Amino acid sequence: MKNELIMYLTDKEIICYQKKEAKYFSWKIDSKIIKFGKVIHRPKFQNELNKFFKKEKILKKFYRNIIYFLTPPTFEEIDKEIIQITLEDFLVSEVRFFKEVNLYQGKKNTIWVNIFDNYAYITFLNEKNKKTILWQKENEYSIEENIQRIIEKYPKIKKIICIGSIKTIPYISQKIEIMVKKRVLYYEDYDQYLIKMFLRHNF
Repeated sequence: MKNELIMYLTDKEIICYQKKEAKYFSWKIDSKIIKFGKVIHRPKFQNELNKFFKKEKILKKFYRNIIYFLTPPTFEEIDKEIIQITLEDFLVSEVRFFKEVNLYQGKKNTIWVNIFDNYAYITFLNEKNKKTILWQKENEYSIEENIQRIIEKYPKIKKIICIGSIKTIPYISQKIEIMVKKRVLYYEDYDQYLIKMFLRHNF
């Protein structure tokens, strides 16, 4: 028997979906544990995972607990190793990693913006590949200005799609649309988009 989990990290929470029960979980964490969706303090992260798993009883004894880990665009091999080493201390049989950008749907000349409290990943799908820019709140330019600069460089862009874990996605989308004068869309379930797309295409 398999117990399949999908996990995703933000700088403020651990997001998890349990396939068997079709249930979402969200676990708030302290700052300085995760940065840009990557673990920067492994002992504290492990401690938070331990509390999360115990409280929600997500891991099942006598099951093959498989975790599908959705990774941000800047995830590197060392980040995977940190996750794998951390999960070795739990009842996890297997960890599989999937790139977030591979879940972005749409044709070329589209910008995807994954927005969080203090940063965003701006991914541009052009004719040849996907290019991601990490925007931070303390940057010289606002997120709207950054997108405007991309459009000036790539005028063939047709639309912009916003997702993310903050509740102001509709407001931010409207601000971007006013500034760049391009079509800006966001999904109704923008905070769950990545997990829902993963479920649709990989199970």
